[in-house]
Amino acid sequence: MVHTLIYDIHRIITQRIMSMKTPELSRAYLRLLTLALLTCAIVIPDAIAQQAVLGENWQQLPGRAKDIGGGADGSVWIIGENESIYRWNEEGYAWERSSGTANRIAVLADGTPVVVNKKDEVYKRRGGNWQQLPGKARDIGAGADGSLWIIGDNKGIYQWNDDAYSWERVKGEAVRIAVMASGTPVVVNDKEEIYMRRGGNWQQLPGRAKDISAGADGSLWIIGENGSPYQWNDGAFSWRQMRGSGSQIAVSGNGQPYLVNSKEEVYRIAVKDVVWMDD
Repeated sequence: MVHTLIYDIHRIITQRIMSMKTPELSRAYLRLLTLALLTCAIVIPDAIAQQAVLGENWQQLPGRAKDIGGGADGSVWIIGENESIYRWNEEGYAWERSSGTANRIAVLADGTPVVVNKKDEVYKRRGGNWQQLPGKARDIGAGADGSLWIIGDNKGIYQWNDDAYSWERVKGEAVRIAVMASGTPVVVNDKEEIYMRRGGNWQQLPGRAKDISAGADGSLWIIGENGSPYQWNDGAFSWRQMRGSGSQIAVSGNGQPYLVNSKEEVYRIAVKDVVWMDD
C-alpha cells in the first residue's frame, strides 16, 4: 500500500515537472523528487513495521542507547551510542548529557547514577563528579531501598557495604542483575536462567532472559530469549508476556517500562497502555 501511494505521487508530480518550460530545471527537480521518494520508500515501511512489532501504544524517545536505567525517583538515564551518559529531561523532551563515559548503568533511589565503564571500573556520581568505587564489574543493579549490587568481572555476585566501603560477595555466579524494591537481587546466568535470592538461597524462576530490571513499585521485568518483554507474577509464579520487542529493559519509579531495541532506539509505554499477549 505504501509503495503504491509513493508511485502514484511520483507519477503525478513527474508529469507536472516535465511540463516545465526549462528542461534543465525540470530534470533537476525530477532528480530531487526521485531521491526524496526513494528515501520515503525505505523509511516509511520500516517505521510502520517497527510500530507493528511494538504496538501503537509505545512512544519512541529521541536518541539511541546501549543501556538504560531507571530510579525510584522517576529519573531515567541511558548510555548513548557513543558511550556518553545522559539523563532524560521530560520538560525539554530531550536527553541531557552528563560528563563521563560508560557501558552499563544503574540508578539509586535518589536518582544518583552508578556506572561501569569499558575497563569494568565502577563509578558513582557525587555532586557533579564521579567517584570511583573499588573492584571491577560487568553489570550493576540498584534497589529502591538504596542497596547496590554488581556482577564482578569474575561473574561473582556482590553487594555494596557503604560503611566498610567494600563489596561483600554472596554465593553464585551471573552475568546480569536487577534489584527488587525490597533489596532482593534477581540475576541471569550465562545460560539465561533466572534466579531470585530468597533468604540465603537462590530460587530458580521459570523461563530464560537476556536482560532484567526491577521497579520501585515492586515489579520485575525481563527481556525473554525471544526478545519480548515479560512481567513477573509472583502469585502465579509465572511470567506474563507483553506486546513489544527489545534487547534492554528498564523500569522507572512508577513501574513504567522502557525498552531499547536492536537498533538502539528507545521506547516507553504508560502502565495503563500496556497490552498483554493473553488479553
